[in-house]
Amino acid sequence: MYLNNFFLEYEDIVKSFPEQCHQDYLNIKGIMDNSTAKYNGEPIPFLYQPMFFTPEDIRAFKDLTNTVMSILNKVIKQYLVSTEFRKKFGFSKLLEELILVDPGYQIAVPMARLDLFYYEPRVFKFCEINADGSSGMNKSNVLERLFLHALPVSQMKLKYDIQYFELVETWTDESLQLFHQFNPDIKNPNVAIVDWQGAGNLKEFEVFQAAYVKKGCKTQIVDPRQLKYDGKALYFRDMKVDLIYRRLVTSELIDRHSEMMDLILAYQDRAVCMVGPIRSEISHNKMIFKVLHQDTTNILSEAEREFIKRHIPYTAEFKGDQNIFSLILKNKDQYVLKPTNMYAAAGVYLGRDFTESQWQQKVKQCWENNYLYQEYCQPFYGQMVEIQGDHGVTTNHFNQMIGLFAYNEKLSGLYTRVGKSNVISQQHGYYILPNYYIVK
Repeated sequence: MYLNNFFLEYEDIVKSFPEQCHQDYLNIKGIMDNSTAKYNGEPIPFLYQPMFFTPEDIRAFKDLTNTVMSILNKVIKQYLVSTEFRKKFGFSKLLEELILVDPGYQIAVPMARLDLFYYEPRVFKFCEINADGSSGMNKSNVLERLFLHALPVSQMKLKYDIQYFELVETWTDESLQLFHQFNPDIKNPNVAIVDWQGAGNLKEFEVFQAAYVKKGCKTQIVDPRQLKYDGKALYFRDMKVDLIYRRLVTSELIDRHSEMMDLILAYQDRAVCMVGPIRSEISHNKMIFKVLHQDTTNILSEAEREFIKRHIPYTAEFKGDQNIFSLILKNKDQYVLKPTNMYAAAGVYLGRDFTESQWQQKVKQCWENNYLYQEYCQPFYGQMVEIQGDHGVTTNHFNQMIGLFAYNEKLSGLYTRVGKSNVISQQHGYYILPNYYIVK
């Protein structure tokens, strides 16, 4: 995003007190090393640099979240009623059957993280939409709580009302609202947070577990293979499961469905409330951008179609017409190749990251192989404070991607990652930043 005056003021304070800020960074790093902000057991990387959002930014985020959720709801509604429209996604028979299961509550996409390249309130491009499996809430909140006491932020708080979005307890409240639509007779449901044993976000799961327990809900972290269905209720050991907070991504549920048939049968029988529902895959799957551009003319308003044209990068299937193959091959710097349904930037290839010969190999590898091609969008590239070991305070330029958490279709929080590579992800090197908004 554009660097507003709050970024510049923060940098000026850091440059005025370099030794104190360097020690401040080391203190924060020591606390982070022993915090719950971990992935695969390792502390998350971060910069000594918060994000500062203005009231205008927050209004823009709320507006675009509302617009996107309206669009997605229309697409999902069309999927549910139209056999022909379902064919546009190319989902398997099992996935289609599970999408058509009524989850027992009204929200089709209870959890989403809208990842975008943001320049200013009316200038932004989407990178992708995440639904089931969205993560990062605890990581962001741990940083935000710590940086409120950092020297530069402490000084800025003397002049400004600096706030952040609480993301964990807010989600437990929102998910419990959905459960009470599903079953209003149980006040405090037994909760299973479901993902594979050994998942990298275990510490985050434990934080959510504590939040549900605080609400009066017995809560366990459960591998989907451990769930057993007796035809009436779903169990984890001797605990009847009323509510599943699903972190298991749909693609893995489908690919390994034979390992978790008890969970699937209980969901089909509506013997358990699962948040999010399988139908959220319609928005999560990368085919959604292709469908939005090519297959939604008759179901969206003119304003929504214009929104897609301006803010959703053009996306289409990488197959069929040899002219498409030639176009992508000859214009590598203008395109990205993405698998239809992977996550965490796995299998994503940016043409500008490869030589001509390397790109030719990637293009041949991806052609007719469940890939999409997408127009390249340049992330915002801005200067930020960086402290590296004993080298003191410096500044460097970073690409950035901002994630907007939407709980039950409302803007509920922020998640920012930055990096020096064109792809901003764990595999390519990244940092997570705390996110603050200024209340005027």
